[in-house]
Amino acid sequence: MVSHVVGLHFIPSVLPWIIYPCVDIVNAVIGATCLYVFITKYFDTYEMDKDNFGIHLFQKFDLLPKSGPFKRGPVAAASFLYLFIAVVGLVWHFVRRSPHTFALSYFCCFYEVMTAVALVPQLWMFHQDKRVSPLLAQFVVCTAINRLCTLTFWTSYPWIWVYRYPDNRGIQMASECLNLLILSDFLFYWVRSKLRGDSEIILSMNTEV
Repeated sequence: MVSHVVGLHFIPSVLPWIIYPCVDIVNAVIGATCLYVFITKYFDTYEMDKDNFGIHLFQKFDLLPKSGPFKRGPVAAASFLYLFIAVVGLVWHFVRRSPHTFALSYFCCFYEVMTAVALVPQLWMFHQDKRVSPLLAQFVVCTAINRLCTLTFWTSYPWIWVYRYPDNRGIQMASECLNLLILSDFLFYWVRSKLRGDSEIILSMNTEV
């Protein structure tokens, strides 16, 4: 929704503009509802011990506090992830050329880095067990399809709007290609498991895992 307020959202030329913020609001409500249902009904299925992406760095330097919320792995791991995104986003800000203010440019950079690494902790959890349930696998595959659709949008943009060429088109295309590259390892094992008729997605070349 922030993109609407600061004027970064795509503005349609044919469809009514109000459709786009309405869709964003519906998506936000659905996302919040899913989070609420997970916390209230399915939190006991959360594999907390496996959600430890980045926690090893805190343990190596003995940075975890003895008490408080940050002593728990998932909270510390999440803080590591967002700290990493904030730092990389700042570095990306000085590489990425933008005519906007620092705050708006940094917001864009933070968002781009966050979308690029958003699924890395989930993929990290997958590789610990080497097996993924079909439902979780479908989620990742649908995410990859979403990335592919976004990449298709930016690729075909100048073919549809001949006299328009957004400044961030190349960056968005590179970002989506990076997202697909990150997911390519999982997609390889997903296709292989489907072709072999496996009941689960096996993330290993060893079929006995």
